[in-house]
Amino acid sequence: MGEEALRAGLEAQGFVTVRLEERSWAEQIALFRAARVVELFARDYVNPGYWRVAALGGLDYRPVLAAGPDAPREERTANGTDIAVGGGSVLAALTG
Repeated sequence: MGEEALRAGLEAQGFVTVRLEERSWAEQIALFRAARVVELFARDYVNPGYWRVAALGGLDYRPVLAAGPDAPREERTANGTDIAVGGGSVLAALTG
């Protein structure tokens, strides 16, 4: 399942795609207050920043980690890599 197909499927269920890097800090806080947060991670760049924000607000946070043989890590130079996760993984995170 490609990104556009996943996005369309989620939006059909009432989800909204938000790019946090395009929002101010105040806008991010307002969005998180009422959100179910699903964050996708590449295995080479797992950054807990948004988890911390969600945890502080007591929000429903669901991380989805890309499949692969390597252990997850935070390689700061890899924050622009593509993320490949199955649509089933995302849907499982939402229903699990």
